[in-house]
Amino acid sequence: MKQQYSHECVPIEYWRSLGWWMAILQQTRNPNPKPETDNPDTVVATINLRLPRRSLLVQFTCNGCGERTERLVNRLAYERGVIFVQCAGCLQHHKLVDNLGLVTEYNFREETNREFETDQV
Repeated sequence: MKQQYSHECVPIEYWRSLGWWMAILQQTRNPNPKPETDNPDTVVATINLRLPRRSLLVQFTCNGCGERTERLVNRLAYERGVIFVQCAGCLQHHKLVDNLGLVTEYNFREETNREFETDQV
């Protein structure tokens, strides 16, 4: 069966050590910084990027559309469970890991092609 994707895993600690992603996040989170006020009624929204359960960065390339996608996944699920990720280009869900054997894939195209190739009497 032809593989629908190619992927590699890099621990998130590696990317955090680079430091470049923090500058990008700061720009995307607040591109036009406003001066802070001393008003106690002001509510400040914060984003907590520390996801202890998602500590492994998975990069994969979809063979269907060619889009390269990065996702943070649970390390335990990658090592012992099942992981499906959504491609950013074609929005299809791809199975990256199935350590439990829960998903069975069938190729119905081969069976239908065999039926058309046989002679019918």
